[in-house]
Order: sequence, then C-alpha cells, then structure tokens
Amino acid sequence: MYFLLNIILLIFIDKIYTVTLLHDFDYPLNENKTRMCNQSNSLSYPITFQEYDRIPQVIFNVWQLNMTRDENEVQACVSQIENESFFVNIACPKSGNVEMLQFKWFAIDDQRIQVINCYNMTEIKIKTFQHNNPNTLSGYVSITSIGFKGKVDFYLKILQLNTTSVTVDILGNYENVTQLGYQIILGVDGSFKKLNDSYFSNQFTSENYKLESNYSLANCFYGFNFTNTQNFDFLSSIQENQTNNSFSYSIQPRGGGSHNSVFLIVQQIQTTYSPLQFQKLSIKQFEQVPQKEAQIIISYQQGDYIFSNIVGHHIFVDKEFDKIQILTQINCEQRQSIRSTFNKFKKSVIQKSLHLTHYCDPNKKQINFELVLKNTDKSNTELVVNISKMNQSVSQIIYNQVKEEYILYEIFR
Repeated sequence: MYFLLNIILLIFIDKIYTVTLLHDFDYPLNENKTRMCNQSNSLSYPITFQEYDRIPQVIFNVWQLNMTRDENEVQACVSQIENESFFVNIACPKSGNVEMLQFKWFAIDDQRIQVINCYNMTEIKIKTFQHNNPNTLSGYVSITSIGFKGKVDFYLKILQLNTTSVTVDILGNYENVTQLGYQIILGVDGSFKKLNDSYFSNQFTSENYKLESNYSLANCFYGFNFTNTQNFDFLSSIQENQTNNSFSYSIQPRGGGSHNSVFLIVQQIQTTYSPLQFQKLSIKQFEQVPQKEAQIIISYQQGDYIFSNIVGHHIFVDKEFDKIQILTQINCEQRQSIRSTFNKFKKSVIQKSLHLTHYCDPNKKQINFELVLKNTDKSNTELVVNISKMNQSVSQIIYNQVKEEYILYEIFR
C-alpha cells in the first residue's frame, strides 16, 4: 500500500462579523385612539429598520397593556420577518376594550441568542420546545398576549433547560386564562446581565444604572396577579438622565401584581466558540478485514458511539469531556484508492489541511484512521456524522453570530 501526503498551509485571518442589535419602542394602541383594535378590526402593524445581511430574530417585549376587566383578550404575534422589516399582528376578539399596548422590539442578528415563539396559545399547559444552540446557559420568558374571563394569579417558569430543549411550566391559578402567548429568550454565557427578577404588588422605581452603549434594557412580564376589580393595567417604563449618563426603570402593576424579569441584552457578545483542535492522527493498515462494513466510532470519557450507514446524525458531547477520539474503519478493495482530508482550525479558520491518498493492494484489506481532538473552549460540542459506502465524514456545528458547519475530516473511496 502506498500513500501520498499533501499539506496546505493557509494564512490565518480572524473572521470579522458585525454584531447587530436594533431596538425601539412602538405604540400601536394608545390613549389618542389613532388606531382601533376590536372584534371587527385587527391590526397589522409594520416595523422597519436598517437592513441586515441576514433575516434577524425578533423579540417582542410588551411594556404596557391596559384592558377592561371581566372578559377580554388581546392576541399578538410577529410575522413576515425580512432583512429590514417585520409585522406585528394584533387582534382583539372580545367585546371589551384594549385601551393601551406598548412594546419594545429587538431585531437580533446573532445565533448566540435564540428566540422561541409560542403565540396565542389556547391550550394552557406545560410545554417543551427544541432549541438550536447546545451552549445556551440561561433564558427568560416574556408574555406577549393574554385572554381572561375573571381574576388570575399565575406565572411562567423555565422548568428545564438542556443542550437541545427548554421546558416552560405555568404555575398558580390560571383557570380563567383563556389564551396566553409568550416568547422564550435564550442565550449563551455573556448574552444577558440580570438586574431584577421579582414579584411587584406596588409601584417600584429602581436605583440609577450607568448608561452603556453595549446594552439594551428588556423588562419582561412573566406572570400576573389580576384582581378583576379594575382594568387589567400593567406598566413598565424607563427613565434616562443624559446629564449624569444614567437610567432607571419603573414597574406599575395597577391591575394587581406582576412578575417581572428585568435584564440587559448585550449588543456585542464577547463569548465565541471554535472548532475542536486537532491533536493527533494515527493510521493503521490490516491484511485481514476485522470489520466488514465501514463504521465510525466516537469515543470520550462517557463511552463509545458506533455508527454505520447513517447520514446527518447529530451527537452532543458534554463540555466536561475535553478529549474526543474518532476512529474510522474503511475496507480497502484491490485497485481502489482511499482519499482523505483532515482539517486543523485556529479560531474558526482552517490553519492547515492534511490531504492523504492510500492505494489498496491484495495484502491490505482495511485502513483505520484514529483522530484525537481536544475541546479547548470547555463548551458543549455538536457533531454531525455522515457515513455511507463511498463517503465518511464528521463535522461540527457552531453558533457564534452565525451558524456554521466545520468539516473536521472527510474520507472518500
């Protein structure tokens, strides 16, 4: 058996992305009655912003909602998200009045923050959602719409958050909740800065905080204690003082009490993730065929995972395991060549590619490629395994500002 060795050296240049987060307040329903929302008239409210290279995610953050009591409902959702616009759709299907709706919106072009929508839900129960980023560490729930037929006293809670899913439960007295919508806002380490997470039964004004250009304030309602003795009227606001470069926020639960999460969204997230680091490659050749079909074995401290004849299988390796071994076994038929490429990365850029070609002969029936990789980020790792008769590969999916897939190695017949 013979093999050819090619090494390609690449100049290392950091990838540069523009981290973009745009935000603003809007008042589609206000005391001036310039727009009406009732049983016969719903709203499709357009929002435009500076154009992005990619379609962003949108956070719809309700800051004020004032509705008449007894039985009422407001429905809201974000739709038709484009590179420079989206629509907020508002409906008021009950006979009661919706007096005021104020929201703050955030258009986010960063995959380290994930926004999951659960709009206008009529079946009120615990729900589990899949999310994309295995390195998500924290999250918030933000109510976007509500319907009721009497007093309520409930709150939403993130019950479980793991590498692939998030579970949200509803606790308390919610028998009179007829409709509920919310968003789940998830982020990696360094995405958010928590200021407050409390129940407020009286008007509250915070201390002064320093205004910083890299942060934007979110104030999320995640529960209500509505007494039904007056309007469903809940308000949060922000006061900025340009003289001393500070701000404070206020919460006014005039309809009873409210559960609020107050936090800052970081506009330039410093946490970044890189591909696994190439440590060692060993190649063994066998005269016999101990394994009849091609297979990939991924090993780390927790155990071995064996794959054969599979395309697009995802495997998650916990961040506590810093070393991963990948064994690829290939049958080598006479007069056949086996070509392979192994990539070495530095900060998400290929620093070196190792290209090999093995030629089979009658005495060499199988080749084993054993690759050792190191997790230098101390982050959860998502690998994608592809194995067929003619092609074997393992790649890694990483979420920084954009989602990218890095090919760790490929082997072709």
